Amino acid sequence: MEEPVGRDEREAEWEAAAAEVDAAYELHDSYSAEHKLLLAQHAARAHALLAALAPASARERAQIALLRGKLLDSSPAYSAEAEALLTRAVKLEPRSIDAWNALAECVWKGGQLELARACLDEALRVRATCGSLCQLSMLLRAMSGSASDGADVPLVLDSLRFAKEAVALDVECGRAWFVLGSACLAAFFAATREVHDLRSALKAYHRAASAARRPQEGCADLHYNRAIVLQYLLEYGQACCAFASAHRLAPELGAGAHRAALLAFARKCAEAVAARGHLPRKRLQQLAAALRAAPDPPPAAVGLHGAQLSGLALGSNDRACVSASVVAELVPAAQTPLCYVCVDRSGDAALLCVYNTVPSAISVLQTVCVLRPDRRALLVPLDGGGELQLDVLVVEEPATQLLVQGAALLPAHVGRARVTSTAAPAPPRASGDSFDR
Repeated sequence: MEEPVGRDEREAEWEAAAAEVDAAYELHDSYSAEHKLLLAQHAARAHALLAALAPASARERAQIALLRGKLLDSSPAYSAEAEALLTRAVKLEPRSIDAWNALAECVWKGGQLELARACLDEALRVRATCGSLCQLSMLLRAMSGSASDGADVPLVLDSLRFAKEAVALDVECGRAWFVLGSACLAAFFAATREVHDLRSALKAYHRAASAARRPQEGCADLHYNRAIVLQYLLEYGQACCAFASAHRLAPELGAGAHRAALLAFARKCAEAVAARGHLPRKRLQQLAAALRAAPDPPPAAVGLHGAQLSGLALGSNDRACVSASVVAELVPAAQTPLCYVCVDRSGDAALLCVYNTVPSAISVLQTVCVLRPDRRALLVPLDGGGELQLDVLVVEEPATQLLVQGAALLPAHVGRARVTSTAAPAPPRASGDSFDR
């Protein structure tokens, strides 16, 4: 005759089963081959432990439904059986935040985004938690992807608000910082085009990697998203390193191809600057002569002194302006900034990178004047050794930093830059996040 199981032993069995289910569930959106193997191992142990459990109360029946539902939902595909089990769990235990969150995740996977939002609303009615807020932030970004033009912006901004609330509830959670970084990045794409949102995303990803709990350093998506942000911030060398890390962790992401494309674009920029846009020497001489004949600084550059590219210090030159002719336009490897080759009156050339404007704002052979120019030296390590160096002028606020043909940009020229290439830019990613749902 078998001896009855003691209370402590029974609780230990439930805790062990829950731990294995949670371990499998934690990995269910991973793109790492190693993590997929771990998921299978945790799932096998969880199945064995769950089979041995015998629920003796309504609360335990709710718990077993939750655990079995989460375990089924840890697979990549949507499971109707998982949805049924998780629906049973919330009916038996309507104040279970974990059950509402799991049901939201399950129906989201099945394409029922509005139902997923309703589930998360129920979880938040019980109590606001970091996990529910993170999930809601990601879900709203997923919903913004199918929203009509203009309707996506409120969803993305709400996503950012909920991500900030999640971090405020648990500043030590790496997952929350990761979600915040992705929300800042989404806000940049969909709503603001403000460079500070990119910098905020980068800071959040840094906190995500080094957080005390649930650090994301081993997450391929973290490195992928960081690479995208660094690319848009013109930190090409660091972006290449981040793409390489993402590729090492999960080759199937395609980060290696994006790294190769970025290196190719950097080479193209360096070659175009060195060749002065491949314009004939006589045409370059004519452009330089026209610049020398023009007022320097131009009348609209009030309070600034004219400078040449060689006279600019690295960093911000708050009292200077530099006039140059645009000799080539380069289709960037990303959506922004727009990139041009410009040549000053002495014949020196640099790469001009302009954020928050439209392609029609600047044309080849026009004269531009960059007010308070930010000069940067970009170093890009090359495969096999060596590095490229790019001399870059960065314009983050074109409405106040840029004159074209002696005049400020029109309001219609300041706004979201569009991709002119048929090649799609590298999209940001996040495990279970809206960018690749």
